[in-house]
Amino acid sequence: MCRYGINTYKPHYACFKCRKTFKRRLLTDIDRDSREFEKQSYKCPECNGMTANMGLDFESPKRSDLKAWNHMKELYEAGITFHSCGCSGPGYIPKDKNKLIDFLSEKKKSILRIYVFGQQE
Repeated sequence: MCRYGINTYKPHYACFKCRKTFKRRLLTDIDRDSREFEKQSYKCPECNGMTANMGLDFESPKRSDLKAWNHMKELYEAGITFHSCGCSGPGYIPKDKNKLIDFLSEKKKSILRIYVFGQQE
């Protein structure tokens, strides 16, 4: 059973400039009858810059870990976030840029094999 289907959790937002994370209040926290999902951007309360919706499975690195924060920013810019239904999590996400490039190259090759050649690993 999906853990996010049972309970409602606040979305996790990250500010890459401040290297801080925040949870935003949901509209359902204010209006219990609301079925609207919020998909808007929010400003960082610290620096007033835009925050990134990183998903419920996001675990932020330590604020002092610049390398990890830069990697998280690169992941976000590449469209990789930590959204899932709660059953199995977002899956494996490499911890550095070179491993990420290798991982995505292999993933691309396996997808091509499945769709073009009908071969599944």
